[in-house]
Amino acid sequence: MDITSLPDPTLSFSLPSIHDGTSLDCRIYLPPSILAALSSPPSPISPLSLSPSSAGLPLPWQGNAAVVAHPYAPMGGNYNDQIVRLLTKTLLTGTPTSPPYVVATFNFRGAGHSNGRTSWTAKPETADYMTVAGFVSYFAHYLEPGTPKALNPKLLCCGYSYGALVTSLLPPVAAVLAPFVRPLRSAPAAEVRRRAARWAAVQNADFSACREAAEAAAKAAAKKTEREEKEKRLGTPPSSTSPKKARLSMGIRVGTADDDLHHHNHHNHHNSPRRSHDVAALKHMLSPSPRRSFSADHRLGEGRSSKDMARENDKTHHGVAGLLAKVRHRSEDVHSHDESKEEGEHLSVVELPVVQPAYLMVSPPVGLASNLATMSVSLPLFKRKERALSGDDDEGAAERKLSSNPTLVVYGDADAFLSSKKIRQWTAKLAEESKASSSTTSSSSNTNLNKPAFESLEVATAGHFWAEGRTLYELQAAVAVYVASLGA
Repeated sequence: MDITSLPDPTLSFSLPSIHDGTSLDCRIYLPPSILAALSSPPSPISPLSLSPSSAGLPLPWQGNAAVVAHPYAPMGGNYNDQIVRLLTKTLLTGTPTSPPYVVATFNFRGAGHSNGRTSWTAKPETADYMTVAGFVSYFAHYLEPGTPKALNPKLLCCGYSYGALVTSLLPPVAAVLAPFVRPLRSAPAAEVRRRAARWAAVQNADFSACREAAEAAAKAAAKKTEREEKEKRLGTPPSSTSPKKARLSMGIRVGTADDDLHHHNHHNHHNSPRRSHDVAALKHMLSPSPRRSFSADHRLGEGRSSKDMARENDKTHHGVAGLLAKVRHRSEDVHSHDESKEEGEHLSVVELPVVQPAYLMVSPPVGLASNLATMSVSLPLFKRKERALSGDDDEGAAERKLSSNPTLVVYGDADAFLSSKKIRQWTAKLAEESKASSSTTSSSSNTNLNKPAFESLEVATAGHFWAEGRTLYELQAAVAVYVASLGA
């Protein structure tokens, strides 16, 4: 089993960086549990009425979101990196004690199809990361798949290699989201918010259409069963003159819902979403593929007269037309609703829930490699003297966020891209600060007050690329345990 394999992304799109408007290539992955639930007929017993832990089922999505950042672009890093895929896959899979995450991956400037070039300071890349974090926070807020959300959902900021370095440089979560609170209408942050509302509306229309289609199929199946039981009681043989099974041919190309939404892209014609077939409700209805589990048993021609079939066909035509109209209308409605709040030069404030931040860093390049990569940036511990002289405490806040919120750093003791001595010093210091913080603070965002928020794990024989023996599996296990520890 390939532990780094991923499904197709649910959304592929671009975002303007809040640093300078540079176009960034982005992806959104929805948890498989959401997609599976939407493509299956409703159960007589709602899964929400059962305890997932007692039933051995993964928890449903509860509003949690994550961002995963990739390695250094000039060395070939992008969002297709193996470790990025492993982290993404682990976060998408929920457990009986830990709900899944909606995951965003992206290419930093200069990587993949993103515009621009890699900077020498990592400051533009930090803004790139904040751009995607802002998007996924608003996207998760608007998303309504039909499952209840937590009052304080989690925002998990992850990174591997250079991506871990940028994760360490992020300001506290309040500062990450601050540019999106009331941005200028013409600012990149405002466009990020608009796109979050827009694509969430598209997904919500899909969710609604899937539910309606599944319910209709379940009702049709129930009626068929009732009819067969009645015929059996009366001893009436099934009709032998029924015509051949009808195949719907509605003349609608699969995927036209995306074309219908083309008018949303007047800000950026490169921003057309390439949505996965897994959640496209109309594709479920229109495709003749046997993958449609909710309609595989719906036989239009069985036991029906030609007149009945024609009437059923006509109803289906109208139903699909109605679904297309709903996709257009609901997307337009949410999008226009978001823009209708724009008074004057700024977007209005959207009341987001207070998120619980958490951090995951894999193989952060501490030491010489980080200085070579950015020419001026290293992890916060090694710039204290500079901060003391300049009075700038931005990096102090970046360091404190790691010791005061759930954080896991995983690295290998055979990593040639970091200094083992320096990373041990850095992690030991953050662990001490975390212990002090947990013992003196009565209330904390950490879900387990009996242990420090900060944790680190050194994996024996693991190199920077996690290719030695079973080290890749050890990394996956460590990440899974950490995510489970975050709980619901």
